Amino acid sequence: MEAQFELHRTDGRLFSEGEGEQILAHAITRTGYPMVLGGVRQSNGSVIGNIRLIGGSRYYRLQLVLTELQKVPNIRCQYGGSQN
Repeated sequence: MEAQFELHRTDGRLFSEGEGEQILAHAITRTGYPMVLGGVRQSNGSVIGNIRLIGGSRYYRLQLVLTELQKVPNIRCQYGGSQN
């Protein structure tokens, strides 16, 4: 069983290249789980999910796929970033 959460901007824009890692790390940090090598792990080291980039060469949607649902807190799937 797995759940998929798409992280997207509240203004409807896609993430630009270079924004992705910073925004994703921020989103993961807010859940209490660190991001390691594109994955999400618990403090005991077990991996509970992975990260996928969906999109073209410059703009992406970031998708967080979690596989151990019983251990996952509520995740806010939107991220409101400032437009540069």
